[in-house]
Amino acid sequence: MSSVARKRKRASGVSSATNSSRKKPFLTRPLTKKKAKAKGSQKDEQETLGGRAAEKSGVQWCANKDQAKWLTASFHSVLGTALSPLELDPITEDSVVQLTEDCDHSVDKLGTHMKPLFGPTWREVLCEEARVGDPGSPVILVLCSSAIRCVELLRGMKLFTSKCKPAKLFAKHIKLEEQISLLEKHVNIAAGTPNRVRKLMDIGALGLGRLCLVVVDLHCDAKGLTVLSVPQVMRDFWELYRAHLHQRVVAKQVQFCLY
Repeated sequence: MSSVARKRKRASGVSSATNSSRKKPFLTRPLTKKKAKAKGSQKDEQETLGGRAAEKSGVQWCANKDQAKWLTASFHSVLGTALSPLELDPITEDSVVQLTEDCDHSVDKLGTHMKPLFGPTWREVLCEEARVGDPGSPVILVLCSSAIRCVELLRGMKLFTSKCKPAKLFAKHIKLEEQISLLEKHVNIAAGTPNRVRKLMDIGALGLGRLCLVVVDLHCDAKGLTVLSVPQVMRDFWELYRAHLHQRVVAKQVQFCLY
């Protein structure tokens, strides 16, 4: 056998071994458009159901007596050693409103939840400019962990705010002096962060004479945190409560609404 023939035979052997060692491709039939759409819809439905289950797992979906116990425990855990015997009085179940479960806790449904809490006079109380009482005192005060969330929840109550504008009580893009000036007018609804709301109450700009309801936003942000789980914001919240709201809540003048 010539040297050229030997080289050809050797090359042929290497080529066949290489081909035999290659894995055969996994043959599968691609999904039709109809099946792919059905599979995507099934996945979306599972994610939606999972989201709803997670949403309804929060304390805001519990009975009001359990919400009251949870609030009391949070208050005592943050400021317990600094509280006086009177301040240790628990938040009772009749100090927490029970929202209907027929309606979800989305931004768009916030106004729907608020209306029945004020009965047949809701339009007069929440929509009209008050002619008597403290001009700088809202009827509803919403407390959130961020300015963005405050704006979102105020948008959810826009059916109440066409005539009497709401107060935005947070530090982002709004100076304290502007908010003081705003609170010289009548305000029915206000939303803010605990730190800024506390400052406005401390100086007497934000009144409490007409306050009936404190809505606590328990919506989780991208990190899974709320106004009562971010450490510094939670402390600001309970210091605000201790200084200005506790006695009114205990006296049944103000109620909580966990949303």
